[in-house]
Amino acid sequence: VWLSQGYNDWSGDAGAYCCAPPPPPPPPGSPGRPRVVGWYDTTAQYMAGFPIEDIDFSVVTHIVAGSGSVAANGTVSCDPAEQYADPIYAQLHHAVRANGAKLQWSYSAPPANILTNATNRANFLATVRGAVMACDVDGIEFDYEGPSSAEEADVFTTLLIDIKQAVCLGNSSCGF
Repeated sequence: VWLSQGYNDWSGDAGAYCCAPPPPPPPPGSPGRPRVVGWYDTTAQYMAGFPIEDIDFSVVTHIVAGSGSVAANGTVSCDPAEQYADPIYAQLHHAVRANGAKLQWSYSAPPANILTNATNRANFLATVRGAVMACDVDGIEFDYEGPSSAEEADVFTTLLIDIKQAVCLGNSSCGF
């Protein structure tokens, strides 16, 4: 119940009535309410200290967990049966979807030399959309402690743009 304090009287030619209930908070991702990304480790030891039920989806809009398999030639794939064979990951995936959040894969750095090997990069870009769709993932996160030069930064930025284009295939409302 909302209780207001203030002047609540109308008499004669002047008066005031205070106050209306406060407006609802803005939705996640809007100005004044940032998106919150949470990294989640699906090991039993991690879960013992922080169970999935403790994730506050009123503020956490993205969960980073798991990853697709990347071959030495840059081809990325995901087998849903294998991905969801881990009951903790399956429970996390269900909680993310039930709460309207997004699920992202994590890579510590761009895999399979896709920053420097044009063939591997092309293989990655040609297969990433199928992999994220196969395992119902919304995007990819790189926990990359680089780049080491301005040139490498440009290549990495271009890679991110290329991945988004490959995954979204021209869908302007697509984003991660």
